[in-house]
Amino acid sequence: MGKGTTTVKHHCPGANGWVGDVSPGGCVPSTGRLIYCTKHQMPCRQGCAGKKHLKNQPGCLSCKSKWQAEEKEERKAKEKLKENEKDKELEDFLNPGKERKKKK
Repeated sequence: MGKGTTTVKHHCPGANGWVGDVSPGGCVPSTGRLIYCTKHQMPCRQGCAGKKHLKNQPGCLSCKSKWQAEEKEERKAKEKLKENEKDKELEDFLNPGKERKKKK
């Protein structure tokens, strides 16, 4: 037999550091299907199945990536709208309507 311990090392980020207002250490493992520290972590607030996050975070990593993708789409839509406005201004300048043409 080896001389080291045979227990599993706790991987909670709150084991050695503060998580928001919750003090480090004193971790309490959950007893359900999803294994997490009930003192520092919680199941996803957004309802993602099998996901967990720290108590001071708004959602799990999959929620965060989804939010980032939505923000990226919004930025692209705004940029495209600005680009369309510039193209329209250029088109109006190059092809003036009847009211802008000079009469001879």
